[in-house]
Amino acid sequence: MRPDTFNALAKVLPDFFQAMDRDPRLSSTHVSLYFSLIRQWARSDFKGCIRVYARHGAHRAKISMVSYIKCLKDMHEFGYIRYVPSYNSAEPSSIYLFCRGELRANEAHKVVDSPLITAKKGN
Repeated sequence: MRPDTFNALAKVLPDFFQAMDRDPRLSSTHVSLYFSLIRQWARSDFKGCIRVYARHGAHRAKISMVSYIKCLKDMHEFGYIRYVPSYNSAEPSSIYLFCRGELRANEAHKVVDSPLITAKKGN
């Protein structure tokens, strides 16, 4: 594994692994989607924004389009990602993964016992 790959993954995976254990709102569908987003992020050389067409994202995550959109909205609301829908099937949506301590302050009150909040307070 390249050092830059390891460093990038080390910024997002530890908190999400803890969240998988602590956040009862996350289902296996959310986890599948998150890991497909990490895969897409790696393919884009870890650029800040992932641009994804919904049909491709759902296919890569091996979930339905309805579940894909629902889980993206959920994870945005929970503070794990920032989801900016394009509202146009000809344009990809933008998705940003939050790294350690980057949880949006205005979403913090919605995430109960999230390790992301703990990481932010600890910094």
